[in-house]
Amino acid sequence: MKNQELSRQLQTLKNLFGKIKDLPDDDIELKAHWAKYLCVLSAGFIENSLVEVFYAYCTKTANGKVASFTRKALFQIHNPNTEKLIEITNSFDKNWGDTLRTFIEDEGRNEGINAIMSHRHRIAHGKGSDITYHRLQGYFVKSVEVIEFIENLVA
Repeated sequence: MKNQELSRQLQTLKNLFGKIKDLPDDDIELKAHWAKYLCVLSAGFIENSLVEVFYAYCTKTANGKVASFTRKALFQIHNPNTEKLIEITNSFDKNWGDTLRTFIEDEGRNEGINAIMSHRHRIAHGKGSDITYHRLQGYFVKSVEVIEFIENLVA
């Protein structure tokens, strides 16, 4: 990650993911709770990334008022699935959106982000979630790949 704030958040999440490995193997319930907690944090990281990456782009290419407006508008977006990410990227540049769509549709990246957002929605609304640490970790890796791709795309 090039963005310092995103790098900090990513490192915090990686540290938390590492803590699950220290839990006893037979404590499945505790690991399930940790997975839910990390799923919510991972979804928040994706949302924050969307704001940070496009705000950084706007501060370099637009006047301060436009950048400020964009930041506020991006903060209004919640639970951005892959279609929403592509739509937002497409709003900045159609070629970026098309390039992102191709990247997201490859190697399960689409599933990663959408699963995190779907599970986060169920968790936040008190519904059941069968997310596990191992599946979440895979989804998170795919999500970070997408965020880094977007960051490089708009750089």
